[in-house]
Amino acid sequence: MARRPEASFPKSDGEETAFSSLHFIDEQLDGAAYSNFKFEFCTIEKIGMKGAKFSHCVFRHCEFIDCYLAHAEFEHCQFTGSFFDRCVFSWAKFPNSALDYTNFLNCGPVLSQIIEHKPKDPQSAAKLFRNLASEHNRLGNWEEVDKYLIESYKERERHFWYVVSGKNDHYRSRYSGLQRLSYFMRYIGYKAAGKFLGYGVSWSIFGRTILLFGFIIFPVVNYVFSRGLGDDENSVLSARQSTNLTDILSYLNDLFTVTIRSFFPFVPSPAEGAVSLTIPFWLSSIEAAFGTAMMAVFAALLFRWASKGA
Repeated sequence: MARRPEASFPKSDGEETAFSSLHFIDEQLDGAAYSNFKFEFCTIEKIGMKGAKFSHCVFRHCEFIDCYLAHAEFEHCQFTGSFFDRCVFSWAKFPNSALDYTNFLNCGPVLSQIIEHKPKDPQSAAKLFRNLASEHNRLGNWEEVDKYLIESYKERERHFWYVVSGKNDHYRSRYSGLQRLSYFMRYIGYKAAGKFLGYGVSWSIFGRTILLFGFIIFPVVNYVFSRGLGDDENSVLSARQSTNLTDILSYLNDLFTVTIRSFFPFVPSPAEGAVSLTIPFWLSSIEAAFGTAMMAVFAALLFRWASKGA
């Protein structure tokens, strides 16, 4: 491919404001202010733009290579199809700018810098967030990786919901009734994964789910369906209705023992006669399946944590 002809970066007060297929390299634009400029298919390489301000400018299919954009501000700018390689984005701002079909390599802004300016199309936004997650992973910015992954899953949810609801003419014409039903099931699955599993990324959501199901929901359900090992009519009822603190604590101990044993099938069974309660097989099977899923998520989270290194 032929190299683009080199040219000096235009002056902010110059008469010409539209440029195409040019290569700008090794210049300093710190603190400069540009308004209503248009660049198409241009290469912008090793340009210092610290604190520079660009307003209502267009950068369509442009390449930014090894540029210093710290504290720069791009207001109402378009970066459609542009590419950033080894650029510095510290404290850069993109208010009301469009980042559709933008790609990054060995660099990337943090989520807080662009979350309000993500592409309107959920598929484009998901692709952008996955790209940035990959680049921050390459750079070792683990916290940003997790943030971008979570946002990419949320964008997939948004896409699924647009299909189900027929958001616009594109979605209504492209997806049939059966496809919408399929996407509805995928939407529910993603929602549940985010709500209870943190998409396999969030330790806090995972821990919250374990506490919620292991210490509240399943114990309450087991309380309702539990049976005494002795007299079915009296042994459980007496424990539930007793005002004796020792009996109540003994019952709660049995209840949580049964719950933990069902929730985590690998936990050894108590000695025969040590627990006075049982729960139906179908219920213990559901809890065991859920507990096994939680262990798989825990293993995935642990692997991700270990792979991050020091």
